[in-house]
Amino acid sequence: MASEGGLILRNVSRAHEGGYTCRVNGVSSETSWLLIKDVSKPASLSVSPDSSQVLEYQSFSLSCSSSAPGWTIRRFSENTRKTSSCGGDWGVLSSSVCRLQTAKKSDSALYWCESPTMQRSNTVQITVYDRPVVLLIPALPVASGRNVNLTCLTRSPSAASADFYRNDSFIGSGSWSFILRSVSTDDEGSYSCRTGGGVSPPGWLSVRAPPDPDPDPDPDSSSSSPLRSILWKILYAPVSIFYFIPTCVFIYKLRHRATGWSPAGRTRTSGPRRAAEEEEAAAGGDDYDDAMAPVTTQHHF
Repeated sequence: MASEGGLILRNVSRAHEGGYTCRVNGVSSETSWLLIKDVSKPASLSVSPDSSQVLEYQSFSLSCSSSAPGWTIRRFSENTRKTSSCGGDWGVLSSSVCRLQTAKKSDSALYWCESPTMQRSNTVQITVYDRPVVLLIPALPVASGRNVNLTCLTRSPSAASADFYRNDSFIGSGSWSFILRSVSTDDEGSYSCRTGGGVSPPGWLSVRAPPDPDPDPDPDSSSSSPLRSILWKILYAPVSIFYFIPTCVFIYKLRHRATGWSPAGRTRTSGPRRAAEEEEAAAGGDDYDDAMAPVTTQHHF
């Protein structure tokens, strides 16, 4: 008689992968390997406000754009050289959003989303400054062709305008902000701003190049649409028949003329013999046939 026992592994992750055995009365089973497959779509981490620079004591939030449950937000701090999750020693986690109410310099870290099966999203480097001026610059690469708004954030309300620089070269002034229109990969670089209160740390702007256009489809390739193939058959079938039938008739007549085919007598003569018969007919072949008609041949045994 066989008996059964079971063990349920709940909320499995890649940490549960490995070889499993069971033992009954000191007898062990063979080892079976458990593999974990992650079928969830990769998540994407975003920052609000969209900036890699944060003023100390300001708030910011991070969110994972994934519909799959169980994703959390983690970070690696270069100061402590440790990895930790939101909701523990830092941040407040609600659903897939982690909010830091009062940012400190210790919150400068590399952030990402992570699933229960240890699948990771893109990473974002956030730096918290205690300086009087910072530049709000997109933390993630922006698509080519978009407008990018650079904002100079300062603790001094007396400053009325700001100067903006790219790779230490002046590019323009504005009332706290400057717009880069229809950016391209040529706009990538290090940006900073200057106000009466000081100069911001440099921030890097990354621009994604546009995707290569798809090549024009080949109408003669096998990937052409079925509808196009059907239309070609409908259009060219009558034309093919129009040329095919006269060609067959022409070949038929040409072959019979070359071999001396006689439809009436169903006989076939070679070229020289036919020429002799024609000469004989021209010289009175009919009389010759009449003279030969009554002749008979007798055989005696």
